[in-house]
Amino acid sequence: MWRNYLASKEKCIFFSYIHLQGQGQENVFYYVNDGSEEEQVVALCLTQAGELPAGVTPWQTTLAPGAALKFDAKAHLATAGIQTFVGGLLLVISNPKNYLPLFIANKDLVSTWSGSRASAQIGIAGAAEWNSAAKKAQKSYYMFCPAVLENDSTKTLITIFNSSTDAGYADAVIMEPRLHNLRGETIVGNTLTVPPFGTAVIDVGAHFGEAGNKLLAATENRGSLTMHHQGHSFGSFFFHVDRATNEILSGRHTQPPALAVCKIIPFNYIATYLGSKLPLAGHIVPVLSFLKHNPKIYRTFYPHHSHPNYPGSIWQYLEQSRWMIYLRMMGRALYFLAKRGFRIEEIAITSDTALNTDVIQHNLWNQLKLFQFSRGRVETLLYPLKSIFAVKPEGKTLCIGPKNEGENLLLEAHGFRDVIGIDLFTYSPKILLMDVHRMTFPDNTFDTIICGWMITYCYDVKQAIKEIVRVAKDGALIVCSFGVSVTKEGPHAALDFIVTRLPNGVSDLLKLFEPYVGHVSWWNEQVVPGTGRSCVVIFQIKKSCNTPTDNTSVMVSYNK
Repeated sequence: MWRNYLASKEKCIFFSYIHLQGQGQENVFYYVNDGSEEEQVVALCLTQAGELPAGVTPWQTTLAPGAALKFDAKAHLATAGIQTFVGGLLLVISNPKNYLPLFIANKDLVSTWSGSRASAQIGIAGAAEWNSAAKKAQKSYYMFCPAVLENDSTKTLITIFNSSTDAGYADAVIMEPRLHNLRGETIVGNTLTVPPFGTAVIDVGAHFGEAGNKLLAATENRGSLTMHHQGHSFGSFFFHVDRATNEILSGRHTQPPALAVCKIIPFNYIATYLGSKLPLAGHIVPVLSFLKHNPKIYRTFYPHHSHPNYPGSIWQYLEQSRWMIYLRMMGRALYFLAKRGFRIEEIAITSDTALNTDVIQHNLWNQLKLFQFSRGRVETLLYPLKSIFAVKPEGKTLCIGPKNEGENLLLEAHGFRDVIGIDLFTYSPKILLMDVHRMTFPDNTFDTIICGWMITYCYDVKQAIKEIVRVAKDGALIVCSFGVSVTKEGPHAALDFIVTRLPNGVSDLLKLFEPYVGHVSWWNEQVVPGTGRSCVVIFQIKKSCNTPTDNTSVMVSYNK
């Protein structure tokens, strides 16, 4: 069985899409072994059902250090007489050295599709672990295709890969796609089943039929498509395809891909070079392996490991890196505290706002949140936000309850130009002393409002939401996140000042914002075993019938 190739523990997988639908089309995939050990490579062209086509054998090679491969899917399939093919490519790279996943998981397979008049490329990062049996229950998949286009010349295909690093993977997955137009109107499509190691290919026009065409025609044949599945993670892309020739015209990841990792400073190249020039320098490789397998150390020097980050320059990379953000935050905190004589301003407490006392005590004194920055939590909001066309980084952004400057600095590093925070205590000019229930900003001030893990702390949530709506511009994006405990004994249940529980998650929150909920761009409820759910939603404030809801432009590109 070809699945035996997945039995090696020291391996990574890459997955991509094969689209050979007409004369002159090419699908070529590129990979470089820039490590210091040989790598064994197996390329598998799998049908949509997740099996090798009849007559097709796995393609195998050994890559010496510094060597590159070029896998031509068309030529490989032609050896079995196959001229047209739609399915998945699974690339398995293994080596007995236990540090190899460090290199593979931080490298890319570059996938290219070309025809007589167009070409597209997508870089896909490796996965050292993917849908393993022990961790599938903790996964949540939210597929967001932001640029559906259906007209006389162009159609949209969406591909989803049900892959795993587990040789015995046997889970078929059922999904229910939802199509949206620019007004936020939605229809639900037929469910589809993706077999183990199979590839789902959704032709949007064919899948949703006349109802889908009518829905998109109301907004110039453009829209978006979403799907959610709890229990697995998937790789997924979308493509614009020429109806006449079936050529791929462009390709993108459907959402910020979970596996892509920033790699501006190529440590593996440096290690290989020094290992060949200097005695004992080869020990750099196991040191890097130690850092990789001790993530608390390794991640200190990188932007968050589970999200993509391809900055345009080394300076931009440094701005976004964990240590730079933290050093700036701590340096500025010490400077402003010293300037204030190490006094922290706290908001005045009245009989009506007595619960604020508990919030201040918990965040400021009990938890010392003045010096703690949960960057990973903020990035679960930041990356979906950046993928939405309606976001306005050049506009005004409000962060409610950031506790310190970390959230402001991270947003600024990612291009948000005018960011201000409000909280019940402050040391910084970037954080104004203000209660969300009684904000002093003028009406219609902000283009984006981030409410990260603060809604449940509001003693009068309806008043707080009324204020959020008031200061938001028509069409502004609201980003909300909060936790839902499984039981009253959950980790947050003991905090008596958490007044708003929202047991039904995002749906409860959106009801509180009615009738001002416009297009919902992101809705994700991640199950945390034994704890509850972590909920995130991004939606537009709708104050008039002319509220813009264009969330379907091409998102941040991760093309190479």
